[in-house]
Amino acid sequence: ADFLARAAHYAIERPIDDFTFPAVFARRMKAYQEAHGVDLGEFAHFTVKAFSNAAKNPLAHMREAKTSFEQASTAGDHNPNFLANEELKPFLKVSDCSQVTDGAAALLLVSKEGLAKIGKTPADCIKVRSYGFVTNPLAQVKNLLEFESARQSFGQSLGDGGARVEDVG
Repeated sequence: ADFLARAAHYAIERPIDDFTFPAVFARRMKAYQEAHGVDLGEFAHFTVKAFSNAAKNPLAHMREAKTSFEQASTAGDHNPNFLANEELKPFLKVSDCSQVTDGAAALLLVSKEGLAKIGKTPADCIKVRSYGFVTNPLAQVKNLLEFESARQSFGQSLGDGGARVEDVG
């Protein structure tokens, strides 16, 4: 956990809990629950969907892992609230957390000759019109109910790409 916390703003965010990233997200869950009064167990729908989608990928790390709504919605020995931070502990269970191996992306940059070598044509390719990039310390956001950096990055991408929200399908 200490090693993974180095991907955060270590000096500011590490003291929140032994498990820095889960604690940062538990803060958001707490804020959402307090603002909207939702039963935290209802978030298990997301967990069940994530497990189901992972089972469809033959290369998924936890492909064989299964969970039910009942298992994911309740805390207990089978699905503990594991944070040491007592204020945040009730807001996150093991099943609410992604694996360290929770995703991947790849980008292959090749010349026209490279495309030919791999049996592709320019028509097979995706043109990147724009991208956005924003960073901020996860524990120092203005509003825990918003993803400010994602909103800013999305806005940059749209503007730079000459698109509007209405253009996105």
